[in-house]
Amino acid sequence: MNSYHKIKDFDAERLRGVGSSEIPILAGMTKKYFQDYLWVKTGQIESLNQTVRTLWLVKAGRVVQVRDPKKDKRKMWGNHLEPLILREFIGPRYGDEVAHEFYRNATRAEPVSSGPFKTKVGAFHPQYKFAMAHTDLLIDGELDGVALPQLIVEAKSSGFMAGKRREGAVFDGYDEDDLSQFGIPDKVFMQWQWQAFCFGVEEGYVCPLIDTADYREYGPIIYDPRHVEKSLALAERFWWHVEHDKEPAPQTWGDVLSVYPDLENKTAMVSGEAEMEARRMIARGADLKARKKAIEEELEDVKAGLGILAGDQRTEDGKLVRSMNTVLAASDGEPLAKFRDQTKDTLTLTTWLDSAKAKEKKLAAAKKKWEADKLKLSEYQPIVDECHLTEYEVHALKLDAELRALGAYKTSEPFRVVTY
Repeated sequence: MNSYHKIKDFDAERLRGVGSSEIPILAGMTKKYFQDYLWVKTGQIESLNQTVRTLWLVKAGRVVQVRDPKKDKRKMWGNHLEPLILREFIGPRYGDEVAHEFYRNATRAEPVSSGPFKTKVGAFHPQYKFAMAHTDLLIDGELDGVALPQLIVEAKSSGFMAGKRREGAVFDGYDEDDLSQFGIPDKVFMQWQWQAFCFGVEEGYVCPLIDTADYREYGPIIYDPRHVEKSLALAERFWWHVEHDKEPAPQTWGDVLSVYPDLENKTAMVSGEAEMEARRMIARGADLKARKKAIEEELEDVKAGLGILAGDQRTEDGKLVRSMNTVLAASDGEPLAKFRDQTKDTLTLTTWLDSAKAKEKKLAAAKKKWEADKLKLSEYQPIVDECHLTEYEVHALKLDAELRALGAYKTSEPFRVVTY
C-alpha cells in the first residue's frame, strides 16, 4: 500500500492534483451537469458545464467553485449519512460493537480513525505526483491482533432513480440485480479504480443507500490496471495543461461562450480544411434537425393512436355523441394514459414539455417561499401535489434532454442563434 495522510483542508488539497471525482470530467461524462464558479478577478458568478476547461480554470486558479448550502442539500445530507452507511458495512463483518465505536468516532466534531478503519484520508501516487485521491473508508491495520484485508469502501447516498440501471453509451444508475462490480455506474467505477491506483489497494466495495431505505453492497471490486491506464493518460495530458498554463480547447457551447463572451458585428472567414469541417458540421446539423422532426411526428402518431383508443361514442336521443375518456386502462385495470380537457392533445413534445417546465417552475417558487418561512406547510403541500409530473411529462423532459445532447436545438442564449 502507498503512504496516505489525514486530510485537513479538502479544497486546498484538491488544487494539487487530479482527484478521483475529476476523472469522469476528463472522460467527458459530466458535460450536462452545471456548477457555480466565482471568477477570482471580477467577482462574477457563472454556472458552467463540468468540462475539462472548467476543471482547468479551477486548478489554474482562475475561478473557485461556489457551494450554496441551499442548492447543495443533497451533498450535505450525503455527508451526514456517510458514517451511517459505513457502519452498516462494518457491522456484519467485524461486529456491532466495532461498528458502533467506528460510528461514534466518525460523527465527532473532529472525526478520528477507529483502529484499522480510517476515514477522510488521502494519498498521492508515489510515481505520478499529480494523481491523488481521498476515500470514505480505508481499512488498514489489525483488529484484536489479526491483520484485516486492505479495502477501499465508498459510501454513496442516492435518490430513487439512481437505484435503476440505465444503459447507453455510459452505464448510469445502480443495478438492483447485479451486485458485482459490474452493477455500479461507470462514473463510480472510474472513481473507485483511481482511488485504488493512488492508495495501492487491490480490492474494495461501493455501498449506496438508495432513497434512504435500500442499502446495497457492490463488490468485491478488483483493481484493473488496464482501465487505470486510460484514466492516467487523460489525467497526465490534463495536468500538462495545468503545469504549462495552457487553456484546453472548449468542449461545449457553454465553454465557447465563456471563451468568447462578447459578440461583434464582424465576419469570421474560414478556408481549406476548416471550411470543409464547417460544411460537415452544417450537414450534420441539418440531419439532426430532420431527426428531431421525425421524433415529433412519431409523438404525434402516438398521441393520435392513444386518443382513438380512449375515444368513445354512443347514441343519445337518436344522436351520435362522441367523447374521450379521461383514463385509458388495461384489462387488469392498470392506467395506461390519462387525458384532461385542457391537455387531451398534449402528447406532443412541446405541450408536455411546457407543462412539465411550468410545474417545475411553480414548485421551485413555492419551495423557495416555504424555506424562507413565507409559506405554511398546509399551503405548500397542495402545490407539491398539484405539480406532480405525469409519466408523459417525465418522458418529454427525458426526450428533450436527449435532443439537446444531440445538438438538435438552436441555443436560447441571446444573440447566439445558430442558423444554417
